[in-house]
Amino acid sequence: MNSFILFLSIFRYVFSVRFRQLEGLTIALRRMFPILPSIDYSWIRRRIIRPRRNARIDRRPASRRSSARMIRDYGYDIWRRVVGYGKRWMAETAISVFKSIFGEEILSKKPRWMRTEIVQKAFIYNLLLNAA
Repeated sequence: MNSFILFLSIFRYVFSVRFRQLEGLTIALRRMFPILPSIDYSWIRRRIIRPRRNARIDRRPASRRSSARMIRDYGYDIWRRVVGYGKRWMAETAISVFKSIFGEEILSKKPRWMRTEIVQKAFIYNLLLNAA
């Protein structure tokens, strides 16, 4: 689940996608990959955005409430390390390298072949990483 959240946050950042559009993307991805979780707009927004310093801990949802409580009790730095917040630069670097090798375009037209093309490119990318 955390890797899917990371993917969504990277996708949102790289392509400047709004949360509602990201919800549409998750619906389309779920059609192609039924094992993915069903995610709505409010869930995406709560998971990706860091809680404010003065965030309330007596309201829903539980994930935001626990993050706000952890920030209050232990401080931002410990929360950031535990949750993994602030590591977006690593994903941005990987996406940048991937796009510089393979380009930004997908040549296939049908979703089935798009998925196959992306999987093949990812496989080749991983081979290149492991060879270095």
